Amino acid sequence: MLDTSLGTLWWVREKVWAEKIANYSSNRKFHPGLSVNEAKAHESREYVPLLHGTSRRHGNCVVVLSLTRDEPEHPTYFGQIRPAKIEASLFTSGATTLWHDEPGWTRRAAVVKNHHKPWVTEGEEEDLLQWLTAKRERQPWWKHRNP
Repeated sequence: MLDTSLGTLWWVREKVWAEKIANYSSNRKFHPGLSVNEAKAHESREYVPLLHGTSRRHGNCVVVLSLTRDEPEHPTYFGQIRPAKIEASLFTSGATTLWHDEPGWTRRAAVVKNHHKPWVTEGEEEDLLQWLTAKRERQPWWKHRNP
């Protein structure tokens, strides 16, 4: 069983994001996802809540650096929209040598573990937890837990 716990990082096909996010449009093959799954590391769940990542910052969000080996200090911003509930069956660890921009990546899996950076750093996790707490306090309707 895969570890999809809080702070794990993923590459998600655009088709998956488009099915989960209203009015979503992108010409890319993938975007990163950040798990806000508060279940235990290997606890089975039907859905995994993921925050969509983008290179543009809009408002209050979680910043994660170095998602790719090509851009070691490039920031990615998560949490600008509500988490998408992604079916756990779509997740795979993929081959350890698989890189998200290799030909054929999108034919292999819908959601693949980010092998360059599988988890956020300790500091990024602290920021994520603070962000989640503040989000709940400001918007009590905002929920990201699994059903």
